[in-house]
Amino acid sequence: MKAGGSLGRAGWMRNVAGVGARAVMDDGELLKMSALAQSSGDSIWNSRLPAQLSGKSAADRGVQGQSNSDTMLPSTSTCPPSKPPIPCNSMPPEKAGMLYGLLGVCSFSLTLPATKVVVTTLSPLSAGLGRALIAALLAALVLWLKRVPLPTWAQLKQLVLVSAGVVIGFPFFSSWAMERVPATHGAVIIALLPLATAGAAAFFSGERPAKMYWISSGVACLTIIGYAVFSGFSALQWADLALLGAVVSAAVGYAVGGQLSKTMGGWQVISWSLLIAFPFLVVPIAGPLLEQLQHATWTVWAGFGYISVVSMFLGFFAWYHGLALGGVARVSQTQYLQPFLSILAAWLLLSEPFTPGAVLAAVIVVFAVARGKNASIQQKQKAPSTNGKTANNK
Repeated sequence: MKAGGSLGRAGWMRNVAGVGARAVMDDGELLKMSALAQSSGDSIWNSRLPAQLSGKSAADRGVQGQSNSDTMLPSTSTCPPSKPPIPCNSMPPEKAGMLYGLLGVCSFSLTLPATKVVVTTLSPLSAGLGRALIAALLAALVLWLKRVPLPTWAQLKQLVLVSAGVVIGFPFFSSWAMERVPATHGAVIIALLPLATAGAAAFFSGERPAKMYWISSGVACLTIIGYAVFSGFSALQWADLALLGAVVSAAVGYAVGGQLSKTMGGWQVISWSLLIAFPFLVVPIAGPLLEQLQHATWTVWAGFGYISVVSMFLGFFAWYHGLALGGVARVSQTQYLQPFLSILAAWLLLSEPFTPGAVLAAVIVVFAVARGKNASIQQKQKAPSTNGKTANNK
């Protein structure tokens, strides 16, 4: 009996140990799944786990589930949860910014050829500022559908600069110039925009590009100037001064808008900028615009539709988003491709001359941009505040 009892107790203890081992194994698996669920934001799965395994009470799990559901965007990242903002398998911000910037440049490259078509019927004032009226109506619709809150006072002051630069300045100056010079000529002068944008970014945003950036930008700029001289564009005209005004206007709008897009989003920046300009443009522009459009051909309507919807509105969605991701100075280098895309478009749509020299210049510019996009760009460090130290001393 004693031996049998001992064997029975030994068997019972082995069974208990086996059950305990399985329980420990199950708990370990559950803990692993709990950690995985927490890193992926699956609040429904977390709610099914026992409270002692997740380390939270039922109330805590309810709060956690609510906060995860408020994000509205489930995470599919396989990264460790130590640094969740940038998933391991996502594209680097600099590369994504360059791609978005290139998409914006492709949208803007048809602006000068399309404007050249439009000013055959519309006045430069109607062509340049009338497109802002159409884009402002689209912007108001988007902001109303998204229920976007009003910008702050600090944001409003920056939006005024953006509006003055890209909604009023660049469209008016470029339209006035397109009435007097070919689109190819304008594309060459507009090629100075990346350097001007980098300078504006250094002034407004505190970006400090490395030496390699300025070397590559200088090579690209000199290439474009050389192309202009050998193509017969060496004579300075009043239209050239208007194009330089367009360059300065756009550079300020790009630099300030790119910095503001980091907090507002690119589509909000251009939408609010359009609405700010709308009250000042609707009275003097709407009447002449409607009258002139009555005599427009379908090509003029198509060109005006493009510069209103794409050049003045949708193109800025990608452009400002790219500037916010990759930095104003770095992404602005993609604009060196814009003059050659515009020259190609002018050749295809307007039958303006397209020479082998443009192809050679384009190859050099592409190489310079590829070198310069890898250059380091630093942000200017703000001076540390002494308020806290003073307060402590007191």
